[in-house]
Amino acid sequence: MKKYTQCTVNRKGKKDGRDFRWQIWPFTKRPKDSSPKMNDTEYPSFENELFEVGESELHTISKKWKELDHKLKTHYCIALSEQREAEKLYNKEISEADLAGKDLEPFKLQFQALSSPAIPRNWMYFWLVMIGIAELPLNSLAFQILGASKLETYIMTLIIGITLPIAAHYFGQALRQDRHSVKDILIMTVAPLVMFGLIGAISLFRETLFTTLQQNSILKVNMTPQTATILFIIINIAVFFIATIISFEGSHRNHEEFKSKQQRYKDALKNLRKESAEAALAARRLRYTNVNMETKKHQRSKMHEKFAEESKILKDNYEWLIRSYRTANMSVRSSALLPVCFKNNPKELLIPENLLPENLDWDCHSNDKSNHNEKTITYPN
Repeated sequence: MKKYTQCTVNRKGKKDGRDFRWQIWPFTKRPKDSSPKMNDTEYPSFENELFEVGESELHTISKKWKELDHKLKTHYCIALSEQREAEKLYNKEISEADLAGKDLEPFKLQFQALSSPAIPRNWMYFWLVMIGIAELPLNSLAFQILGASKLETYIMTLIIGITLPIAAHYFGQALRQDRHSVKDILIMTVAPLVMFGLIGAISLFRETLFTTLQQNSILKVNMTPQTATILFIIINIAVFFIATIISFEGSHRNHEEFKSKQQRYKDALKNLRKESAEAALAARRLRYTNVNMETKKHQRSKMHEKFAEESKILKDNYEWLIRSYRTANMSVRSSALLPVCFKNNPKELLIPENLLPENLDWDCHSNDKSNHNEKTITYPN
């Protein structure tokens, strides 16, 4: 496309405004009519040419913006859609987290209303496990004194080390209850019988297998098998009662109610933490989609401003060239009178409607079909 400058426009204006033209040979002036003539009502052809070229360039800018805006608006609409979805999800998760917090409160109050055991349950389990572990070397040493082989020692110490704390725990817990159920009575009857029977059976079994304590024992202790057996029984029964006391003090007076309310409180607390974590994730997604949507909106707005400014500069430039043409044309005329067509203002170049700031369309409904086919923007967790 031909480019016009002030120099070329001034030259053309003076050429058209003169009432003569130079003849090459002989080098003389030959008269001609000035253009436009004094009574011409139509705009000069060169002025129309400038106007048409300006219009064409404005149309080109408008077309470029339309092609670019198809992508920009699509990206903006996708970001806006994701921001709205993230906002809905955030409101939903916040509502669910608030509901979970309200659900937790009554369970928390019910659980806190119960009197706590003298020994916290975690510490109770800790000491019961420590007793079970301590039983292993203690009984291992006793069995070696009594002349047991390694295999017998390992089997018997494991049986007592595991059975004694468990039996003592259930016995102490059942004993602690304010109201004893059939199950509690059965445990209180069976647990000590089983434990004492096991200890007695192991002790009698070892006593019948002794030959002489001094020959079979790895430790030379001046003790009869009967005395060692009785000592073994007394120690384990004492440990059993110690474990029973720990379990008794670490158990609630109403174990089933305590366990039920504690479990409901734990479940409600777990649900609150889950909903709070999901709400926090939804909040992060909402922040990201807000930033992403604003970024896409800003990019589109700034690009539209750029094209609008470019079209305005182009419009002003061609209107200025038309005025320069008229000024140059009149500067060489012999008469200061204006032709009829110059008495009217030059035709005004119009900026395309899609480049006007007030016509920047942010409605995404028209883009729904195209957006559906576009790849969605992903955001981090």
